Amino acid sequence: MPRYKEQKILPYTPKQLFDLVADVESYPNFLPWCIHVKKLSKEKNGFIAEMKVGNRLFSESFVSKDVLFSPRLNMPGKIQVFYKRGPFEYLNNHWTFCNYRKNSCKLEFFIDFEIRKGILRDLFSDFFFSVAKKLTLAFEKRAEDLYSKV
Repeated sequence: MPRYKEQKILPYTPKQLFDLVADVESYPNFLPWCIHVKKLSKEKNGFIAEMKVGNRLFSESFVSKDVLFSPRLNMPGKIQVFYKRGPFEYLNNHWTFCNYRKNSCKLEFFIDFEIRKGILRDLFSDFFFSVAKKLTLAFEKRAEDLYSKV
């Protein structure tokens, strides 16, 4: 499967964006194709979560271990997602949150995964980049909704 990496400068603090991405249980409120998320257990520096994704035609669940390193003064934040089980051959995903000027963040999003063989794999490979872009735009819109001054 192709890899997707995006870097953006956003007008929010690294802590604000870190908190938004770390709040996985709110994903169904704003992420396309995200039906349900449940934290299964707490771990050192993170948690194990199950996410159900899909649409009217199909749905799949997967479990990941999310490791969180909150941003600190002169230290970027990072969220690393480790695949545990589900419909993928593999999943590599991370977010990085770096200070960039006053009250701005250089956000980096990276995802690389492959769905196990089957019709979903063939269908999804055609839409990978547009899906990845829609995901990052959904997080951007959520940040605007939560943190923009009115």
